[in-house]
Amino acid sequence: MTTRSLLHYDPSGEFTLPALQGWSIKAVDDALAAQKLANQQCYVVGICSINAASALPPIEELVADTPLEWIAVLPPAYIANCDTNRLISQSFYDYHTLPIDPRRLEITLGRAWGIGQLKIASRTADGAPPTQYEMVGASPQMHALFHTIRKVATVDAPVLV
Repeated sequence: MTTRSLLHYDPSGEFTLPALQGWSIKAVDDALAAQKLANQQCYVVGICSINAASALPPIEELVADTPLEWIAVLPPAYIANCDTNRLISQSFYDYHTLPIDPRRLEITLGRAWGIGQLKIASRTADGAPPTQYEMVGASPQMHALFHTIRKVATVDAPVLV
């Protein structure tokens, strides 16, 4: 069996994933380090641990700015939080509540890996630049525009960008 690389972003640095069969886990607690690693070719899937100490905007930015299929891990009570619920439903491939069931998580990771591989193949096949918000672009200016859109997207008000 081939070992796949899994990025685990845990901003609190307090959560340890159980051993997962077929996965090599790289844990980081810094958003910039996670983003740098996520943009490397060896990662297709990531897990993000969300807890009381987690600030949601950096997590939202990380998930939006990286090509990984992200899975959230969080306490069951956090699903009731409107902001957390919105973030997970709009930005994550799936989520798991604590305590982790390793077998169930391995199945989810496998499915996310498959979807990620399909996305990589489609990007490679058509040669088109990355798209977001139905706009095309990968330049620093486009990334800045996408960042601005993400900041104001949660506000229910007219916005001129």
